[in-house]
Amino acid sequence: MYDDALRERILGEAAAQLAAGGVSGLSLRRLATAAGTSTNAVYVMFGGKPQLVAEAVERALTEFSRRQAQAMSDIRSIDDLVALAHRYRAWARQHPALYHTWFNQIPFGLAGDHPGELPAVAESLAPVVGVVASLVEAGVLRPAAPEAIVRSLWGAVHGYVALEMGLRDWDDDAFSAHVDAVLRSWAA
Repeated sequence: MYDDALRERILGEAAAQLAAGGVSGLSLRRLATAAGTSTNAVYVMFGGKPQLVAEAVERALTEFSRRQAQAMSDIRSIDDLVALAHRYRAWARQHPALYHTWFNQIPFGLAGDHPGELPAVAESLAPVVGVVASLVEAGVLRPAAPEAIVRSLWGAVHGYVALEMGLRDWDDDAFSAHVDAVLRSWAA
């Protein structure tokens, strides 16, 4: 009775509502109307609001991770990590609803008690940790635990992008200087 096209419309509308107003701004009635269905479809297809939110968050993270992974095989230097940071920012700018859905919902445990329990989080970070480990081993980055370096880099890039999105002040040169400074601080 309910097909994949409807599932996609529901998930798209859920992401848009979550990005606009968080979980409290997600109305299943409004969502169903916008998707051209009834609230029953949400319950049948997802189980309820918490499960819908969890799937929307997981989908946002999976899409983001897929885009980042496309660049992973080419990373051999700090300059390649700079390019990856710019890709991160570009994805956030091109997909603000998905980006906000992911980052605004994960900290509240809506998809599990701990963000690290989301399979897509581990999938998203594993390639970066592997690349950083190889750069540490090659002497390009300072000797440190790759996970610690990744957390540092992710925090710096995410924090800047989140502030930028909130301020709507997209300054490419300032972002480039920020990323360069952070990555150079980890250089061997």
